[in-house]
Amino acid sequence: MKEMVENARLQTEKTNALNEELMKEVEKLKRQLSTEQESNNNLQPPSMGRRSSTTSHSDAGGSNVTATNNSRVGNHQSVNTSDIMDRLRAENDELRRENGAQTSMLTTRNKERDQLYQEIEELKLNMRSHGSLRTAGSSASMADQLGLRFQHLHHGDGTERSASRNSFTGSSIALAEEERENMENVNGALRDKISELKIAKADLELQLGSAIRELQEMDVSNEQRQLAYEREITLLTNNQRDLEDVIGDLTRERDELLSLYEQKSIDFDDLRDEAEEELERLEIQIITLREEVEEYKKVLSQKIDDYAALQEDYDAMQREIRDVSDHAVAMEDKAVILQTKVNELEQEKTDLEQEIERAEKKFREEEANSQRLNVQLESAQGQITFLNEELDGDKIKIGQLETNLSKVEEQVREERERAKDWERRCGEEKRRTEKERERRTGDNEGVKELERKLNEREKDISQKDDEVRRLRKTIAKREGEAQQWRDRLEEVEGALREALGDVTGTKENLLESITKLQAQLDATLEELDSTKRRLGERERTLRERESMLETMAMETKKLSEILEKERNDRKQTKKEVDNLEHKNQHHRQKLSQTEIQYKELERTRNREVRTFQNDENRLREQISERNALLATVWSRISVLPGPEFAHRHSHVTTAVAMAGAQQGKLSMESAVAQAFVAFSRHMMNGVKAVETVIAQFGARVKQVDRDLMKEYQLLESALESRTRRLERLETLVRGGLGESAAVRTEVSKLRTENRLLRAEMVKLGGNVTGTPPQQVKE
Repeated sequence: MKEMVENARLQTEKTNALNEELMKEVEKLKRQLSTEQESNNNLQPPSMGRRSSTTSHSDAGGSNVTATNNSRVGNHQSVNTSDIMDRLRAENDELRRENGAQTSMLTTRNKERDQLYQEIEELKLNMRSHGSLRTAGSSASMADQLGLRFQHLHHGDGTERSASRNSFTGSSIALAEEERENMENVNGALRDKISELKIAKADLELQLGSAIRELQEMDVSNEQRQLAYEREITLLTNNQRDLEDVIGDLTRERDELLSLYEQKSIDFDDLRDEAEEELERLEIQIITLREEVEEYKKVLSQKIDDYAALQEDYDAMQREIRDVSDHAVAMEDKAVILQTKVNELEQEKTDLEQEIERAEKKFREEEANSQRLNVQLESAQGQITFLNEELDGDKIKIGQLETNLSKVEEQVREERERAKDWERRCGEEKRRTEKERERRTGDNEGVKELERKLNEREKDISQKDDEVRRLRKTIAKREGEAQQWRDRLEEVEGALREALGDVTGTKENLLESITKLQAQLDATLEELDSTKRRLGERERTLRERESMLETMAMETKKLSEILEKERNDRKQTKKEVDNLEHKNQHHRQKLSQTEIQYKELERTRNREVRTFQNDENRLREQISERNALLATVWSRISVLPGPEFAHRHSHVTTAVAMAGAQQGKLSMESAVAQAFVAFSRHMMNGVKAVETVIAQFGARVKQVDRDLMKEYQLLESALESRTRRLERLETLVRGGLGESAAVRTEVSKLRTENRLLRAEMVKLGGNVTGTPPQQVKE
């Protein structure tokens, strides 16, 4: 057990170190991504920004769903199970980080796609500007006006708009009526070009939709791989539950041994009391015999003269004395037998004490493990409270930012309405100026004043839009941080629920279960102290009784020596015995009493024999139950490493020939009773094999991760080739609209390549989803 605990502790330390390194790398990547997003958002148009935000939110949502599904795996209790669950959590964290890296890669691809769209828009603007330079001054003013509207939609610069409007007013004043027809022709040509560009844009949007669908299919394949990993984790949890059942059976066996020890101690006390009563009876008999000897001496002093007449009676008395001496010898033999029984019971008591010490060691180890769990629970509670406080503060900040955002949006709406009014008024003023250009050729100061005010309003509107953009960015960052804290809170709560075995409970149930565990720990500690005190008291009483038995043994030895002396005196006074005729009847009565006592001793001996037989039968039944339990444990453990291990450890070799053994081999079922040492050796080998199987799971997961990385590298190379194709499309678009046929052929080539890549991804997805179950079978 100590080796298992140390190995588990080392593995947890290694996993914690790896987790810290991975967290640092993830933070660095997040910083890089945030900087790239800020730089890209400054260049993206609003429509592309909205699309990228939706795709990134969807990807983030998928990653969060997979993360929460991974964090709900595992189950409860016991030190070994908690170590296994720590390993599984570390592996789930690694998988979650890899999924996050994949989502970040997809977001970078979306950003590159948005950049391509932005470059295409810039190309369109450049083409319009080149077309406008080839026309007259009036056509240049119309092209500038269209360019200004397009730049206004894409958050252009206010100074350029003011310059274009100044050029527009200057050119509009200088134009003649004859040039209006040229302006209309140029306007129609520009409209045709705009329609052609819209068609090209629609084609590119179709290509974008196909690329998005392919990315969605990649997400589906990733989710299927995640489900395969979850199936493997469920298999490990089932194995873990089997091990927990085995541990529960061992604890029940320990409780049965404790109850057996208590029964044996009670039986030992009863036997000691019976032995003490028997010794008291023997002392009473010795006292009576001494009194009889004194009476005999008195009678001898009185009847020395009548010796000759009572010689025949003396012979009869001598025979009776021999019978009494034989009876005393038999009683001594019984005392020796009782002493051997007492020694055997003491040996059993020492064996039981050793078993109790082993059980106490196991209990201390379990107590240390429970204390470690309590410390982990307290740290988790502190983290939960801290995360709740952070979430409350973030919610308050988010509410404030939302109110500020709503206010700013209202201000932006008002400013836009005002800008529209100003544009309408400017249009009316321009029409008025066109009608009255003959009369008011020299007065342009009013128009310039209006244009200056319009430029100021546009500047204010652009500043407001920038503020709104910044607020949205800050809100998105706050929402991301809040989501991270929520995920961490859910992970901590899920870990506590898995450790306690209540996956679907509420926070109140979680706190109640923690308090219940604490109360149960206190109760078990109190019970342990009380049992220790009771054991100490029983040991003291046993020592006292042993000292009393020793003193009684010394007294019996002294009495036996006195009895020997009395026998010698009796031999010397054989010649001095006289007439004892009147005492014959008295002695016969004594003999009848001794016979009655002898029968009572026989009955007590038979009762003791029956009790010993019952104890022996009970012990045999308990040993047979223990052997059956160990056989079932072995049958469950031998299945986990595989059939080769079960076949290799199916028999036990014995040096001594035993009953039921074939060529010095025994089956594991018979080795439980006949060769327990070899059976325990095989059992430890089975436990080590199960540990190696569980340890190899991490290597298998790493192999699957390497395969996935290779496949993703292939996908990245395919995406790079597609980006190169898009660059070719850009060059074609920049070259002019006359090459539309070449563009269509290029688009058709790209579509065929997309179909081929999709087929390859389907094949790769089938291979990847099939790998984990094969590894588990191996």
